[in-house]
Amino acid sequence: MTLPLRTAVLNEIHKMNVLSIDEAMMKLKETYETEGQFNRSAFVGHFMALEANGLVELETYELNSENELNLIYKITNDGIDIAQKYISKKYR
Repeated sequence: MTLPLRTAVLNEIHKMNVLSIDEAMMKLKETYETEGQFNRSAFVGHFMALEANGLVELETYELNSENELNLIYKITNDGIDIAQKYISKKYR
């Protein structure tokens, strides 16, 4: 059983403290690549939803090797609290 993708994204940011969209996709590819929502657009949406809920905040951005905007987020204190409270230790 796997975490819902948005929760998995939060979990990865929780592990790293700072994570870009490209890095999140690389880390989660093996587990989620066969899902229809495993695409850049969906990941941007997941990060933006986490940001809208105050769990992460945009730290900086850059262009990746494909000239796509790569947003880099860091976890907030609320994000840490939520991850520790609701994500099972077996996933952390």
